[in-house]
Amino acid sequence: MGVKLSKDSIDLGIVVSDGPKALAFYRDVLGFRHVGDMPMPGGGGTMHRLMCGTSLIKVVVPGTELDTKAPGGGIQGAYGYRYWTISVANLDEL
Repeated sequence: MGVKLSKDSIDLGIVVSDGPKALAFYRDVLGFRHVGDMPMPGGGGTMHRLMCGTSLIKVVVPGTELDTKAPGGGIQGAYGYRYWTISVANLDEL
């Protein structure tokens, strides 16, 4: 049995240090449609939600300064990513 998706795209979360600059880039430069903001549960801060086609881009501005910044160097600079979400219709079955 495999995953049955309830959405044809993934959603991405991007944690940023400069909320206004990031929001201006994704909304005004790239043209992603701003669909709302919400407070982040638990840790404070704000999530700006923008649509890129059917993908939701979640620009997260923490409520406090974080200790660590992502290393530079592009693809060869480090492993990993922050987070992404898939919408699953058959989670209980899995």
